[in-house]
This record gives sequence, structure tokens and C-alpha cells, in this order.
Amino acid sequence: MENKKVRVVIDVTKRDIQLGVMEDNQKCPIARAARRAGVRHQFVTYAWGLSVGSADYSVAMLPLEAKKFIKAFDAGKDVKPFKFSVLIDKKYLR
Repeated sequence: MENKKVRVVIDVTKRDIQLGVMEDNQKCPIARAARRAGVRHQFVTYAWGLSVGSADYSVAMLPLEAKKFIKAFDAGKDVKPFKFSVLIDKKYLR
């Protein structure tokens, strides 16, 4: 049975940036924003994107803007709030 994918808007806020942890794929600003958007069991990787699930997982490819954000944030550079959308399997949403 194939899972339906839905478009989810990830809104990375100033607070996400302030509280985000560099090089932590579960506490970075994008992971925080994804959790707030209702994505369960997520972690963020620069190479793969937004991975969701536990034993069986799915990858939502991040747009270039999000990848640039991760690279800059992890390097300690100033970053600004932004939004992007990804397609997520519905079973991984709250």
C-alpha cells in the first residue's frame, strides 16, 4: 500500500535559530521547525534532506535554500528566518 504524500510548509523562525544547536540533526533550526509543523520522528541531514520515520523512514529532499542555510548555520554564520515546503508521507505527520 502506497502512502500519500502531502506538502508541508516548514517555517524556520528567529526562535528556531536562537535555540537551534549546530551540527545536531534533531535540534537544528530546521528540525525544530519541522517538529512544530507536525512532522514526527525527523532528523535533518545536509546530504539527504529531511528524514522522517524510525525503523522505516522516508526522505523529503530539501530545497537548495535549506541546504545553504544548514551549511551557514553549522559554520556559525548569521542566518535569517525563512520558509520552504517539502513532500512528506502522511503517516509521518501528527
